[in-house]
Amino acid sequence: MAVAVAEVWYDPKNPFWIAALFACFVLCLYTAVVWSVAAVVPAVEDGGEAVAVERAEELVRGRRLDGFMVNLLFSVVCLVVVFGFWMTMGDRGRLNLTVYGLFFVNGVSITRIFGGVMYTVYYFRCREYHGEEIDFLVNHLT
Repeated sequence: MAVAVAEVWYDPKNPFWIAALFACFVLCLYTAVVWSVAAVVPAVEDGGEAVAVERAEELVRGRRLDGFMVNLLFSVVCLVVVFGFWMTMGDRGRLNLTVYGLFFVNGVSITRIFGGVMYTVYYFRCREYHGEEIDFLVNHLT
């Protein structure tokens, strides 16, 4: 419904829309912190996926702004790379679709790998912030 209303009322000359889109982008990055940490929790802790969101919410408490800044930096870097590639490649006809497709698939794969590492480090920083001992390597190596 909101997308339909936005399509009808959209006016690119109105600065309200630019501010509204920027606010939506920032809000999405802020709320995605818990879900990103919740993707790491089942891989690192015992307890499974059923309690991952609750555990992530507990860990992020007090450090949500740090997670937002990580999300923002990561998004800006991705945007710079995509726009840089777009400006470099230009319009090359049929080859454009193939090159953009390959770049997109490889870019998404690399982004997911880097994002997983980034949120795993953020997860351990949150555990340190809450005073939890990080001894998972000792338990799994013996």
